[in-house]
Amino acid sequence: MPRLQAKSFAAPDDVRTMPMIRFETVGLDEARVGHCSFEPGWRWSTHLAPIVGTPSCQMRHFGYTMSGAVRVVMDDGQALDIGPDTVFEIPPGHDKWVIGNEPWVTIEWGASGRALAAALHEAGDRSLATVMFTDIVASTATLERIGDAAWHDLLVAHNARLREELNVFRGREVKTTGDGFLAVFDSATRAVRCAAAMVTSAQAMDLPIRVGVNTGEVEFVGGDVRGIAVHAAARVLDLAGPNEVLISPTTRDLLEGSDLILEEAGMYELKGFAGARQVFRLSCRIDLRSNPGSACIERISPRRRTDVLVEVPQLTVDLDTMACVEHRSLPACRRRVASSRPAIARCTFQDLLSEGIDHLSLEGRPDG
Repeated sequence: MPRLQAKSFAAPDDVRTMPMIRFETVGLDEARVGHCSFEPGWRWSTHLAPIVGTPSCQMRHFGYTMSGAVRVVMDDGQALDIGPDTVFEIPPGHDKWVIGNEPWVTIEWGASGRALAAALHEAGDRSLATVMFTDIVASTATLERIGDAAWHDLLVAHNARLREELNVFRGREVKTTGDGFLAVFDSATRAVRCAAAMVTSAQAMDLPIRVGVNTGEVEFVGGDVRGIAVHAAARVLDLAGPNEVLISPTTRDLLEGSDLILEEAGMYELKGFAGARQVFRLSCRIDLRSNPGSACIERISPRRRTDVLVEVPQLTVDLDTMACVEHRSLPACRRRVASSRPAIARCTFQDLLSEGIDHLSLEGRPDG
């Protein structure tokens, strides 16, 4: 219902600034009015087109010029100078720039004001990031099995461990998702390394998790992050299995030159996205010739569990399967280790190389 109200631009509801632009808005229920100032030398095609990504401005402007002047040139060649004390309408498909040595100061209202506010918001807060989602596998079943109190303690411990890994790999926690995390990174390589470390930390708690990673432009809104790249990362997560890190093709391209080894996980149509896309899986395969004495490797399986201390350069393996899931550059590590058979043997990297084995993989097949 309409009501009597007034607001002053001396105390605007929102202020957006970027080089040569200041935009203040006030809202009157559903109506939004903008107070805009464009400095001399400002031009849409120079200062906003590279950010918005269109060759001309696609917004309709409806407003009043308080001071200064602007020249408008439409895509079809029509041109108009708009000076002070002038009401104007500018259709979509135009370029414009300030003329003279005085700022162009306007009042814009209706959809014009909202659209300009949205454009400046996007221009100021969009950036390239690698997005990661994590999720505890079968969390509801685990909650039902162990009860509320034990689940709460387990979730607190899970969150603490994963936050440690985020800190190590300089990830930014955006929020928790109930039984997982949404985080962003400014490096695709660090994001994937963090994902692998998180899986290992969760495995040490007998808590399988899955991870989905994607890279793209995102928009930071307050403490949250939005954008198509975020939705794509969530869809990649949906495809992952227990203790699995799945990676989008965009992120995979950014990992070129790293020592991370990926393998094809299949072609999938991600919900809400057109066409099938190749998804990749992080592999635990290690080249022993290029990493002599640099890691301890363990096999983890649900069948049998024993505690084993591994000291570099020794390697703990199941000699029947030659399988591994973990490698860390640590002087020693103690983990819950299991084998499909009771006996776990120790051997050095050189022992393996002498047997003609120069790779180990998660699937348990020596490669080479």
